[in-house]
Amino acid sequence: MSQYEHIKGKIKLVDIQGISLEDTCMMALQREGIDPDPEYDPEQPYEMQIYDECYHKFVVYDDNLYEVLDSEYVDDYDIYNASMNADGTISFEVCFYSGGCSMEEAVGEALDRMNKK
Repeated sequence: MSQYEHIKGKIKLVDIQGISLEDTCMMALQREGIDPDPEYDPEQPYEMQIYDECYHKFVVYDDNLYEVLDSEYVDDYDIYNASMNADGTISFEVCFYSGGCSMEEAVGEALDRMNKK
């Protein structure tokens, strides 16, 4: 069932240092105790598996993987905010209708808006 979701939290870039996004997603799946399935999706199997099986735990944005460190639900609507913290993490607050947008898309919109400032 689709509903409005208002989520406020913090994400951290998963340090990949020369490792592809797919390999980073594969390692994140393994860390979560999930067997990576190379046939999950014909083009991006591990990225799609992260999206489906680790929803609200990771966000893929701009060819980077971010881990959700903290999140909470709040009652409010249509918010896409993100800000850089001194420790290198990014705080976010998003509110979206889950029938038309995913958490990953909402956080991506917040990051787009942050990067335009």
